[in-house]
This record gives sequence, structure tokens and C-alpha cells, in this order.
Amino acid sequence: DIAVMNRIAILLLRQNRRDLSPRIWLISWNREGGPSPHGLTYSDDNGDTWTQINQFIEEEAIVYNLYFNNNNLYASTSLGLYNSSYDNIESWNKIIF
Repeated sequence: DIAVMNRIAILLLRQNRRDLSPRIWLISWNREGGPSPHGLTYSDDNGDTWTQINQFIEEEAIVYNLYFNNNNLYASTSLGLYNSSYDNIESWNKIIF
């Protein structure tokens, strides 16, 4: 929907391949007013449907970037670095240094 896209700035669109099944990740926020806490969104069917992970909204975090390393996923956020595993993407843990 073009009206929706005019309100959303797409910051990151990445495809992560594991076992030849694509997963597309999306980081986005409203263009007006700048970044604010938001969810992390992904698609397992080439963008036909999208699922949002709301943990970052609940923790009031802004996701800036994603990094993939084998079965591990990392999210750089306004509250620090989080990690998750490919098999449990609904749960992200803050990494304490």
C-alpha cells in the first residue's frame, strides 16, 4: 500500500539463507518524527506475509542492524546488543559484557 509506505522508512532488508529456505528480515520505522521503538519483522515466504517480533517494542528498543553467524542472530539496538538463535527467533537475549 503506497499510503503506508509513505509513512515508513525501510532501514534494512536482508535475506538470510539456512538450508536453502529464505528468511527476509526488515527493520523499519515511521519517517515522520525519526526513530522510535519498533518491532523486528521477517518473512519466510519471499515477502507474501510478514511476522513481527514485538519484544523490542516492549523493551522500548530501536533496532539498528542485524548480523547472522551460522545459527546465531545478533541485533544492534539502542539498548545494546541482543542475540537469538535461528530456531528460536521469538526470544532475544541482551548480551551483558
